[in-house]
Amino acid sequence: MQLHYIKNEESLSKKLSDKHYKVFISTKGKIISSEDLADKINHLGVTGQSDVSLIIGADSVPHDEVLSISPMEMDLGLITTIIFEQIYRAYRILNNEPYHK
Repeated sequence: MQLHYIKNEESLSKKLSDKHYKVFISTKGKIISSEDLADKINHLGVTGQSDVSLIIGADSVPHDEVLSISPMEMDLGLITTIIFEQIYRAYRILNNEPYHK
């Protein structure tokens, strides 16, 4: 997994290729559970779409899907932290490991 912090949307559009599956994180997207996120990650990997880009805060960049972590407005840093935690949780679910105490 790679993390890129890009300040302007034009630079981001240049960085993303057509082979990337682009997921825009927004308050208006579909809210999914941790289990559903794990299933989505597994499905993308199985179907050969292993280059997944999560886009936060750049709503004019073309994307394949829109997901939401919450309908509440949050700082981009907090959204990023929550997304990383959810990805960690999804991989724990995929590996049949406990993800909370």
